[in-house]
Amino acid sequence: MYLTAARTPPVSQRSGHCKVAPEIAVEVVSPDDNFKDVNEKVEEYLAAGVRLVWVVIVRGQLVHVHRNNETVAKVRADHHVSGEDVLPDFQCRVAEFIADPLAGPQS
Repeated sequence: MYLTAARTPPVSQRSGHCKVAPEIAVEVVSPDDNFKDVNEKVEEYLAAGVRLVWVVIVRGQLVHVHRNNETVAKVRADHHVSGEDVLPDFQCRVAEFIADPLAGPQS
């Protein structure tokens, strides 16, 4: 999850878990995950005020980008996922984003 400094509560007001929704949440789907449960979690993130949710499907080399305006994009391995207006300078090719670190460099 990513939270800007502007939305982070002052140290004097922090206790326990953060009660502020992050700008971005990333959900990595494991082989045992149920897509219904993952979709429910995405809906919870968006309802809480998260602006951008990436659902990373490692086996499919795919990222579903859910936005708070109710649009969804599917970004495949040979394309770039970006932080859009939330993290405007972030961009990474999906294949690099979810690459197996033990497999070595991608070509």
